[in-house]
Amino acid sequence: MHKRILTLIAVIAFFAAAVAAPAAAQGVSSLKAVAFDKTDKGIDVIIAIDGEFLYQALPLANPTRLAIDISPISKVEALPLVEVNQAGLTSIRTGQYSSMIARVVLDFSGALPGYEIAKSDSGLVIHLTPGAKPALQPVVVAPPAQEQPVQPAPAAPAPRPQKPVETVSEAEASEGREGFANTMVGIDLSSYLIPDTTFQQIYGTDAPMIPGFTLSRALLQAGGFSVDVEGGLRFYTKTGASTLSQEATTFKISPMISLAGRLNYQWKYVQVFFGYGFDWYTYSETSTIANTTGNANGHHFTAGLYLIPPVLDGMLRLKLYYKFTKLPATANGITVELGGNEYGIGLSFGFNFLKQAVLSF
Repeated sequence: MHKRILTLIAVIAFFAAAVAAPAAAQGVSSLKAVAFDKTDKGIDVIIAIDGEFLYQALPLANPTRLAIDISPISKVEALPLVEVNQAGLTSIRTGQYSSMIARVVLDFSGALPGYEIAKSDSGLVIHLTPGAKPALQPVVVAPPAQEQPVQPAPAAPAPRPQKPVETVSEAEASEGREGFANTMVGIDLSSYLIPDTTFQQIYGTDAPMIPGFTLSRALLQAGGFSVDVEGGLRFYTKTGASTLSQEATTFKISPMISLAGRLNYQWKYVQVFFGYGFDWYTYSETSTIANTTGNANGHHFTAGLYLIPPVLDGMLRLKLYYKFTKLPATANGITVELGGNEYGIGLSFGFNFLKQAVLSF
């Protein structure tokens, strides 16, 4: 048992070091603020950025927008929405488009005006000129944002910040916390030990490895916290010999069904969880003497973590967990505790499905 715990700790330490190393090695910047300033020719949109960056402009249609993708950006501190409603520019929205790309979206009530983008040490200034024809015509569908070299541009005039209108609305590009997935599917492999003395007399004291499948769905999210429901399906088989006749005996639990509510907290590359739930087992014991089948209900406590490497936008996750189950089963006047300790490892893939069904605060 202690060797198994030490092995899990070693896996956690190795994986965490592998994840942290590339993140620490690369320099990243932050999107500090956005503001606008009325000029004689139109409007200047001022984007304050701390650190080195690249950018790409994407004119979009239906509705008319101008999207500016900026990378590498690891943190967006600007307000998600700034109301403008001047010279055809209705609003400015910001958000984390992907793990290292921030997006600033300019919304227009009519046609896309002429625009020029100037880069400076403090960020970007977008000069909007209503009535002028833009260099690039809008496209209906935006292609995936990609980083590209930026040519030197003349220094931008010193910005005159104007206090933006604060709002509780979220930008379309930043629905949910960075790296947050409201739905996860996964496969697990765990070591399951049934400590009951009667059971161990027939089937031994070793803990077989059992496969399983999991599906979780978030119901509520507030900052780094979330509450979800996780369902699991596993299969257990063990062979032994009767203590009296030494006849070969096979014990199966198929399926092992569990349902739990979990409280999660996610940092950038780590998500921890604690949960409590219920279990439904269908078991059978087969031997040349007699066959026994039955059902048993119980409950369990679980705790663990997901390690989130910066690949596939953080959707691929390594799961490490502990689970303790209490589940007595009675057959032929004999009660056997089928619950026990479980140590597991798994691989999960997260994605966002029906975002409107998650309550966010």
